[in-house]
Amino acid sequence: MIDALLAQLWPLALVMAGIGYWVHVSNRRRYKAQVQRNTANAKAQGMGYTAPAGIDGSGPLRGMHHFEGTTDGIVWKAETLFLTDQETGTYGLTQNNSQNYTRWTGTNAGTDSGALILMNLPAGVTAPQPAIDSNSGGFMSALTEKAAQAAFQLFARITFGTERSARLPLTPQHRVILEDDAFGCAFVAFSDRSELLERLGPPARELLLEERDQRVAFLWDAEGLSLTWPTPYLSPEDIAARAAFGVRLAHAVVR
Repeated sequence: MIDALLAQLWPLALVMAGIGYWVHVSNRRRYKAQVQRNTANAKAQGMGYTAPAGIDGSGPLRGMHHFEGTTDGIVWKAETLFLTDQETGTYGLTQNNSQNYTRWTGTNAGTDSGALILMNLPAGVTAPQPAIDSNSGGFMSALTEKAAQAAFQLFARITFGTERSARLPLTPQHRVILEDDAFGCAFVAFSDRSELLERLGPPARELLLEERDQRVAFLWDAEGLSLTWPTPYLSPEDIAARAAFGVRLAHAVVR
């Protein structure tokens, strides 16, 4: 009876194996076509492109996309991580929300020393008050300081990467109070050099305000000028637009 059952099932197993192999080959061909198309489009935009490793032919290529180029004297690189189709929200609220981003860095647009970070506040959210000075003592003071430090580290790690954030000289105690204007209501600033914020003049602030609805975050230190969006821009055309914005901002602050 078992032999008879196996005799009936093995043709079905063979068919299923054949279908699996056909799907694998089809996905590989689709993946290769997507990579070739993205590479050609990137070249047309004057940039280099490296596709994610692996095979994913079911839709937009998932994984880390790398771009690089030089625009108006600014050498830059960009990376887009796309792992989920879920709409992203405020940085770090859920695991999925931290799995999609686009990060652009002007590698020769860094500071000589010091760092400046701008957190983008969601519309309608008021900037939190600076953390209580831990020197004032008390349990609540220490607890507030630890919570602020954890939140700041989480933001920096998710937004600018673990390695980059680990080298930052900034803490919540480096909070800089901004003026009560449109820019001051849109961003929270942290810096260990006041002159960096002074160099972020009206043209640069206007650019950042224009990009506020896209939830851009800003980091400027000795390693370069970095901008991060919680959106996975996958096409070379979209990356070219992000690069053009980054280069305009870099020229506004690097002088």
